[in-house]
Amino acid sequence: PPPAPSQVLGWASFAAYFNRELRLSDIGVLSTEDLGRYVDLTPYMNVGACTCHHSTYLSRVHLLFRNLGLRHLTVTDSHNNVLGIITRRNLTAVLDRLAETGGRVEREGREGA
Repeated sequence: PPPAPSQVLGWASFAAYFNRELRLSDIGVLSTEDLGRYVDLTPYMNVGACTCHHSTYLSRVHLLFRNLGLRHLTVTDSHNNVLGIITRRNLTAVLDRLAETGGRVEREGREGA
């Protein structure tokens, strides 16, 4: 069940308290009560996130990033299971390598193939 409204921490309170670097040592040991709590991130989630199939062409992925201003793109299989995430940094690195090599990029981890 969702927490009572008095237990919900508003964004302003959260930002005021955590507007500093948080270290793991700041948290300490979690109690049994702490383990029963949860953080409701739905107000900050994008429920209409873009995805692409694992066989989507690089040119299409590039168009999605460029035209939609994406920072991340979730990659799924045929059953809509998440396989990974492409970041803008990942895409830029691949495009830079393509430019340097004249359009040839060897797939990593495919030795002997």
